[in-house]
Amino acid sequence: DPAAPKFQLFRSYVAVHNNQTLLLIDQHRAHVRVLFERYKKQLKLRRAPSQALLFPAVLHLDDRQRMDLQHLSDDLQALGFLFDMSGESVEVSAIPVDSQGLQLESLVLDLLHAVSETGINLPSEHSERLALKMANKAAIPYDQVLGQEELDNLVAKLMDTSEPTYTPDGKRVYCWDTKESLQKLF
Repeated sequence: DPAAPKFQLFRSYVAVHNNQTLLLIDQHRAHVRVLFERYKKQLKLRRAPSQALLFPAVLHLDDRQRMDLQHLSDDLQALGFLFDMSGESVEVSAIPVDSQGLQLESLVLDLLHAVSETGINLPSEHSERLALKMANKAAIPYDQVLGQEELDNLVAKLMDTSEPTYTPDGKRVYCWDTKESLQKLF
């Protein structure tokens, strides 16, 4: 129910009260689920919104990392990155809209590592690993205060996903309790 009261607990959980039920949602895991499905769709459609950088960022990559980046450049572009690899260095001129505030070089290296270390060649698993790593990096962190509109949006988007109960790697996103079972605590 979109009108159900929502509030944040311990700057990490969203509590939703609806009739006789209390729903507790892990805010980071919920956002991981939402972003994962968005990134998976972007990888499938091969397009995503980007945020242009005022000044291009230079990545310091070794030969192996540069080769991995070349191999993944289409997928990373589908997530919203824009690279120029024509010179000696690698320059990033645009990033995914959800990744502002993240340390760029660390993010790119983590994405390269997520795919290159697995040895998986199936395109769907490759895309899912990339989408999951990006979602984990860009998701709302624990201990972040959320406003009422952010709480409402997060819950609505979570409930619109294909599997709101678990993250893509199988972690529980929410739990719920009834008025009757809460009464038994007292």
